[in-house]
Amino acid sequence: MKFEQKLPCYRQIEYWQRVHGLAITRGNIANWHILAVKNALDPIAERLKYYLCQETVLHADETTYRVINSQKEKTYYWQFCSNRHGKQAIV
Repeated sequence: MKFEQKLPCYRQIEYWQRVHGLAITRGNIANWHILAVKNALDPIAERLKYYLCQETVLHADETTYRVINSQKEKTYYWQFCSNRHGKQAIV
């Protein structure tokens, strides 16, 4: 519903309650979104990682951001890419 009909979580909660009589929480719906994307994209990410790890030179960038309602001051994520002259152009 989120991806095809562009429905936000709160409207999906209303739908599940009204149409099916189910008390679905926002957390349930958010976890469904995470699992759907994980199942669809993890195999692609693993394949890209496989090719990226075959490169002799990689570029990396570290970025910080703040997660709402988190005890951590900063959270990090890293982006890697092949170089301009590499075998594969991967980010």
